[in-house]
Amino acid sequence: MTLSRIYMESEHDKCALFAMQFAAAGCPHYFLRIAGGCAGMSDEDAAGLRNIELAAGGERDGDPKFKGFAVFGATRMYQGRTDNPSCKVLQTITEVFPNIADRLGTEAILLGIASKYNHLLYSQTYGLVLEVNEQRGTFTTVNPSCKSVLITQPSSDEKAHQLDEMKEAVEIVDQLHTIDWQSLLVAYNGGPNTEREILTWAANGKRDPSPNRWQILLIRGSGRAADRYARDPEFLAENANNVHVADNNASSIRAELLKLGALK
Repeated sequence: MTLSRIYMESEHDKCALFAMQFAAAGCPHYFLRIAGGCAGMSDEDAAGLRNIELAAGGERDGDPKFKGFAVFGATRMYQGRTDNPSCKVLQTITEVFPNIADRLGTEAILLGIASKYNHLLYSQTYGLVLEVNEQRGTFTTVNPSCKSVLITQPSSDEKAHQLDEMKEAVEIVDQLHTIDWQSLLVAYNGGPNTEREILTWAANGKRDPSPNRWQILLIRGSGRAADRYARDPEFLAENANNVHVADNNASSIRAELLKLGALK
């Protein structure tokens, strides 16, 4: 287990303040949020997450890499029961940055966010357990590969809990924009919550059309919500100022991240 620091906050405004202080560690003023598929993603779509890792973390020495402040879900999902020590780790969007953290260097500051709305459970094998879904046959833990995790408890309502991570990320972006940070959402696959996040960023981009703010990169061919909007000509035309599309391969994603300033 590599987890070194867990921070807990119970008030929404304090979470954003903490994140701003966390981001003041000397990285380039670029905020990157990645969101998308967890449960409900096909094996084929999950395999394509590797393309984001190769694009953001580089494939060869000398390749450009992400530099800035990245925020993502600090969770890991397993197939099985907590009393089984050999459960399968499901490949989800939350594994991308922990997988490449060692390749990014000190100019990339990574923060995982996890929301809790119930009592935390503890497993001798899997650590802090955030949720057990008996119907789906999965359970979710704090990702042990995340070096820094912010656990929030803004709501006791399960439906609201599902959106808390998105709300915290949006609040962080709003605050960072006051000191002239750039911002980008990368959306890969995803269900209703990812769709809400895409639409929220698109709406904020219309409200604040300043260059380099509220930019969105949709991965075409990733499945479900992100793919659907990446193939929607009406949506793309309405949001041409801040919505961009990459194909689901490392070279296409890398090219867009370079164009948008996320790689250095």
